[in-house]
Amino acid sequence: MKTTLSLSMDSTDNLTGTNSIQAYELYLQGMQNWHLRELSTLRKAEELFLRAIAINPSFATAYQWYGTVDEVAGNPEEGLREFQRAFELDPRQPRDPR
Repeated sequence: MKTTLSLSMDSTDNLTGTNSIQAYELYLQGMQNWHLRELSTLRKAEELFLRAIAINPSFATAYQWYGTVDEVAGNPEEGLREFQRAFELDPRQPRDPR
């Protein structure tokens, strides 16, 4: 039996959607704040998702959740724009996360 291990550098081939550990950690912190569902924590989540996007501008999942925060915060047009950006980056990734 022969086994081959291949490490892909393509972020679409992994479950995180990014190859940046720092961007992924910021995304996870954003998710933690999102789940607390208070105005202050939603703002913090938004900041963290933006920081993750700044590090990795092709991080579709971060755009998706940034759009979700916008939508919940009463900015549906901006939320839709972020969902569309996420879809442009990775058509398999975005979905309505609620």
